[in-house]
Amino acid sequence: MSADTLNAPTLGVEERFARVRETLSILRRPGVSGMGVPVLRMRLVEDLTELEELGALEHCAEVLAVTYGGRA
Repeated sequence: MSADTLNAPTLGVEERFARVRETLSILRRPGVSGMGVPVLRMRLVEDLTELEELGALEHCAEVLAVTYGGRA
């Protein structure tokens, strides 16, 4: 667990899902590289783990699949 997670207030499903979408949009940009990528990936894993613990991961995966044209 990162210091960011320890200091952050508990986020609800909508806020976590918004962070996941934001992080994915940053990581999908052409030319994104450098030291920030591992931090973004760690944030993504933390948010997805939290969504799983909240019981919302499957629904969020389905929405992301529709958004990005894939399958959940």
